[in-house]
Amino acid sequence: MPHQEDLWHIQPGERGYIRIPVTVDLGGHEILLPIHVMRGSTPGPVVTMLACLHGDEWLSVEILRRVLDRVDHQVLRGALLAIPVANPAAFALSKRITPDDSDMPDLNRAFGSPWNWMSEQIGRKLADEIFTRSDVLLDFHTLGWGSAFGVVIIGNDSPDEALNRRTDELARAFGYPMIYAGPRDLRTATGYASAVGVVGLAVEIGGAGFGQEYEDRWVEENVACTFNLLRYLEMLPGDVQKPARYYYWGRRWRVSPSRGGYLHSFVEPDRLLGGVAAGELLGEVRSAFTLNVIEELRAPADGLLYCIARSYPVRPGGWAFGVADMETLRIVED
Repeated sequence: MPHQEDLWHIQPGERGYIRIPVTVDLGGHEILLPIHVMRGSTPGPVVTMLACLHGDEWLSVEILRRVLDRVDHQVLRGALLAIPVANPAAFALSKRITPDDSDMPDLNRAFGSPWNWMSEQIGRKLADEIFTRSDVLLDFHTLGWGSAFGVVIIGNDSPDEALNRRTDELARAFGYPMIYAGPRDLRTATGYASAVGVVGLAVEIGGAGFGQEYEDRWVEENVACTFNLLRYLEMLPGDVQKPARYYYWGRRWRVSPSRGGYLHSFVEPDRLLGGVAAGELLGEVRSAFTLNVIEELRAPADGLLYCIARSYPVRPGGWAFGVADMETLRIVED
């Protein structure tokens, strides 16, 4: 079991809110981590939920709020830890990365670093205070405005084979059909957590900018899958709802613009996780100055769309589309 230290003195059957200091910024204000602690009446696993490691992925805050609002902590077994804003400096400006001139501005690439840039200090505080108290880490990402993802990412190359099996087991219990199982990036939250024996799932479902109907649908998918996991871990009563089959990525492509301009998307939001044919025109980029088409974005192969975009301005390399290759897709029936 992880080191818990009474979960910061929140008693069994109670819910509390604390803030843990990280550092002081140039303007004199403290950088604090907000932590909601929901402790069940009986012992059990500790599941941690992270949001806004990237500050422009603010829709993930709503996922955590809905989960906490719907869990009855008198029935809960174990504990939930929720950090709705893991990168306060980036969130304050709605920026993906920490707004400084550091060598490591991306918090989700800063774990395990020994230096004192703000992102690295936040990563160390999360590792020392949160990961040491956790059995499972759910790291929620909803992409920034204008694009949406649909995948759960896990590592499968830990030297601890039992951890690899447990991670895959819990990814399926989470209940989202698209899974990428590949080499860990130990600089990320879930990669670093796995290195200290914590099961880590990077949950990338949904995005902002598609309208309330779609955004609510994606938020609810995140919430429903989280409850699946809590029920599977026997932290809550109820049945686990699993898809009929899981799709494991093999080869995949990020179909991103190489030139900046206005992306005209031809892909409707309903097509997330839907099929696409090789050569299909997914979108085109027009110059905002000449108004001419300067690039076409086409599917490189038959596959499933794991990333989609609405029409919006993009810079070179910006988020647009993602295709999981059908030929190397591994389909697992449940």
